[in-house]
Amino acid sequence: MYYYFASGFPSAVKINGAFLGIISNQPKFCDVVSNDAFIEICSLSPTEPSVNFLLNEEFLLNPPENVMVTDLKGGYLIKCNPLCLNEKFNLLTQEKTDFFIASVFTDNGLKISIETPYDFFADQIRLNVKSAKIEYFSLKNHSFVLISLIFEKQHIIVYDVTNKIEKVLLKEVFSYSIENGFQTVEKRQDIAKHEIKTDWDFNEKFTAKNVTVTTSPDYSVKTLPLPVTPYAFAEELLVSGSPLCYLSEKMKPNADKLKGYLGDFIGIMPPPIFRKDNEVGFIYKLTENKYEVKYYTFEYSENKIDNIKSCD
Repeated sequence: MYYYFASGFPSAVKINGAFLGIISNQPKFCDVVSNDAFIEICSLSPTEPSVNFLLNEEFLLNPPENVMVTDLKGGYLIKCNPLCLNEKFNLLTQEKTDFFIASVFTDNGLKISIETPYDFFADQIRLNVKSAKIEYFSLKNHSFVLISLIFEKQHIIVYDVTNKIEKVLLKEVFSYSIENGFQTVEKRQDIAKHEIKTDWDFNEKFTAKNVTVTTSPDYSVKTLPLPVTPYAFAEELLVSGSPLCYLSEKMKPNADKLKGYLGDFIGIMPPPIFRKDNEVGFIYKLTENKYEVKYYTFEYSENKIDNIKSCD
């Protein structure tokens, strides 16, 4: 059986005691020939524990909490996610007002506590953080505490503190604003370098009210190599943009049906070595740490997508 191993922290991989190599976020390929192989993901990070398991059907069906398994239809990707545990206590920031007290600190992991006259809430977040900021805003007669967490990227967490405290949003953003409403800006490192500006509304949960999607000024569909077109097309669907520029005249009338046909995919990938070269992998989330890939082939007319066929 074909396997790829990856890790969100530097690690060494052993299979039945034999050293396979060093892994990180870049997957490492291996053809595991024995059943119930003993896998050791030996952490090279002082803050992350090692992970050991028997590679069998039971593990693939029920991976542990910090292991992500993706069914590649002919093989599997197994990735260890960081637990982001930091044993030392460190108060990153604290905010006190007449209405709430909020604290962000590390203590065997990143933790957040919020206290109001009506409730107390404690949360643990699996992120590495260098700095944090706590802010407060109101929207639609609700009161919110927004916590910005910054490491290599910026994440925001928003808690509704109106009555019973509830986490209502966790999102990676490039920037945000809580003046005159609540807005976020995302910048994707995809082919077209999409930027997504969103104005948020709130009715028990946050929903996008106005979304503006733009691409890099340097991006041009006309210069896009044909083999890359399916990936750019799929990324356009992921950001809820318009895919018309990638479609043939025959396909354009069905543009609004393509998202339903392809389903709620969360990413795309090139085919692994055991699949055909012309297949494009669409990634779907099954549970919190289980995923699967479905493959599609694309047909073209005058360098535009003219048909999409499922390979399953």
